[in-house]
Amino acid sequence: MRGLGGKWIFVMAVGSTLACGAGDSGDLVAGNRFDAVVRGAELAFDSVTATTTTQGDTLRLRIAGAADQSPYAADDETTLEVTVELDAGAVAAAAPGATFVVAGTSSFPAPGEGPSSYSDGLPEEQIAHTPSAAGSPAIARIWVRNWCYCTRYGALSQTLSGSLTLEAADGPHLKGTLELDLTGAIPFFGTGLDGPSDAKLDIEFDARPAAD
Repeated sequence: MRGLGGKWIFVMAVGSTLACGAGDSGDLVAGNRFDAVVRGAELAFDSVTATTTTQGDTLRLRIAGAADQSPYAADDETTLEVTVELDAGAVAAAAPGATFVVAGTSSFPAPGEGPSSYSDGLPEEQIAHTPSAAGSPAIARIWVRNWCYCTRYGALSQTLSGSLTLEAADGPHLKGTLELDLTGAIPFFGTGLDGPSDAKLDIEFDARPAAD
């Protein structure tokens, strides 16, 4: 089925719902829990993953909840993903239990023609994050997006507020919680132009380096 902006049919989440109950997501991967409410509907995931990658002075944390809408339909898989880019030095210096404030706006460019109009064509290097005065300088960028077999979106923005708490930070191994309130749009969740995709995310993660 096409992306959410087209004609996704959900059993209980994104728009209607996904296959399993929202409360099940906490038991899918040890140490990872992803509770999400988007447009007033609880999402449920078949799997939740948390990984880190390091590039220079940037430590990137990704948490993703994936779901297959129906075992009988093709191309209906979706993944809601949160990406946080952190200053590696600030993370290394942080004491256990340190909390970083999320406050700012992330902007996404309008896609070009052809493959870039699909969800795998969103150029991450063009995503801009403008922190507010309350935002922690340790958070360089943060954004929420959807992955799906879907097509275009326009130039979008989302305002994010919340907190990232690190219970443990051993090099690229991060363990902690992330709480986010989002107002605005989520790329590829719906068309992005059919009204806001306000969301509330409550996440626990035990993230380790992504496999090459």
